[in-house]
Amino acid sequence: MKKYILAAFVLLSGLYIYAPYRAAGKYRDAVNAGDTAALNTLVDYTELRKNLRERMTQSIPNDNRASATAKILGNAFADAMLNELVSPDSIGKLLAIGKLVNGTEPQKIESLTWAGITKVRVQLSHDKSGLIFQLTNSGWKLIDREMGFSQGQ
Repeated sequence: MKKYILAAFVLLSGLYIYAPYRAAGKYRDAVNAGDTAALNTLVDYTELRKNLRERMTQSIPNDNRASATAKILGNAFADAMLNELVSPDSIGKLLAIGKLVNGTEPQKIESLTWAGITKVRVQLSHDKSGLIFQLTNSGWKLIDREMGFSQGQ
């Protein structure tokens, strides 16, 4: 009986470790193929917009009335922009822009590093940002994008 429990533990551990690599590979393949339907299954748009919004507005100081007004306007601008750009409807346009900027050479996974028990950072070739995938109820999903990411982080 102990052998079966150990075998099940080893199998589940292997699947847990392999799953984010598979999700990152599916993401890379969808980007390379321009497959927006596949990308939509790999992105948690609500969480992605929330994390990008926080990053966009965190540099606005909040120490006086003018700063508080700038923060409110900055949040409204960030919300409007992210709702337009980070959605299933706009993903095809963003892929086309990416092809124009990066060329048609296929993306490759440059690195995948664990950032916690349920998070990994992925860097694709031709991309200086890190993609953050997190384990959710429905599998590994893209939830954030870190600009200026490098393998040493």
